[in-house]
Amino acid sequence: MIKFMADFAPDRSYIIGKTYEYKKYSLLDLFRFYDDLSSLFEYSHVQSTIVLEVEILGSGIEDNFNNHNFYTNKIRIIREIPKEEYYKYSNDKIKFDKNGNILFIKTPGMYYIARYDSNNNITYIEDEDGETEEIEYDDNSNEISKIKSNGYREIRKYNEKNELVSVIKNDSELLIY
Repeated sequence: MIKFMADFAPDRSYIIGKTYEYKKYSLLDLFRFYDDLSSLFEYSHVQSTIVLEVEILGSGIEDNFNNHNFYTNKIRIIREIPKEEYYKYSNDKIKFDKNGNILFIKTPGMYYIARYDSNNNITYIEDEDGETEEIEYDDNSNEISKIKSNGYREIRKYNEKNELVSVIKNDSELLIY
């Protein structure tokens, strides 16, 4: 059965085909892996997560708080799972589109609905409390505005080199130079 582990862009700390092992370790040092993608995305930041297929070579320890999370001291990285394959792992708790974008997650710890534009930029988010967020982008896929249902507003400005130069949060402006 396939097991999943998260790596985070841009760090990319794991190499495909390599084995990683903690010889001496505490519980804090162990590798966390998951038996389904909904559990992985419940605990990992969705936009920056790289999903890896892993082979568990050490003994697995079940997480006391979530029976879909496990820990081990030894793994082998089999491959990076491309976002375009995520939809194959959809279930009643998580749905992906053909581009690997998460359409919804529904777990005991998270409820999340999202919509995307034609460039795969996330344009709408709704969470478990019914809070919403609408996001707009320019032609270069730079985030230019974010409006939340709680009244929060954020406007981002870019220069001709596509560099972020200003962020206005509600009525306060941060200049970047």
